[in-house]
Amino acid sequence: MILCVECLHKIKLNDHTYCPVCIKWLGQSKCHEHPLKALYAAANYEDPEVRTLIKKLKYDSWSRVANHLASPIHNYLESVGADFKGYILVPVPLHYSKEKERGFNQSELIGRILSHRMGVPMKTDLVKRILPTISQTTLENYAAREKNIAGAFQINHKVELPKKIMLVDDIYTSGATMTELARTLKSGGVKEVVGLVFAKAR
Repeated sequence: MILCVECLHKIKLNDHTYCPVCIKWLGQSKCHEHPLKALYAAANYEDPEVRTLIKKLKYDSWSRVANHLASPIHNYLESVGADFKGYILVPVPLHYSKEKERGFNQSELIGRILSHRMGVPMKTDLVKRILPTISQTTLENYAAREKNIAGAFQINHKVELPKKIMLVDDIYTSGATMTELARTLKSGGVKEVVGLVFAKAR
């Protein structure tokens, strides 16, 4: 047990979907034009229990934490009435060197659990990360993060891309990584991309 049951229950789940640009509540109308149609974020990174879970998963290599992230995400999606019929789950890929170092892709672990619980298929062969970029957390502003991640993803042209994709990751900070990935997928013919994360950092 990484956190006790009482601490896990302290995690406050959000009750909205969000604009991927300004991170404000997204109603029926569009807020900002963006490669992501919407951002689904189950919790907030400022929550100390949320920070503990993400740290244990990503930096302490505790892969079993993924289940503690997937459960709140699933509960959040049910509470906001999210309907992902016709979507394909796609975890944000790591560069092979980073995945080898960590031993797993945390987004893929979360995605596999969600795929089973939601009944939404997941694919990991649609796109790959071809550049070994430095950690986005080491960069101070969005412009630097955007430059760092530019051109980092490549579509697999040997497979047919679906029309609708839901990108899965653990945290949405500046949004530069998910934005670049969504842009890459849409350039390949994907019509609609949404983001789904355990926590948003703003």
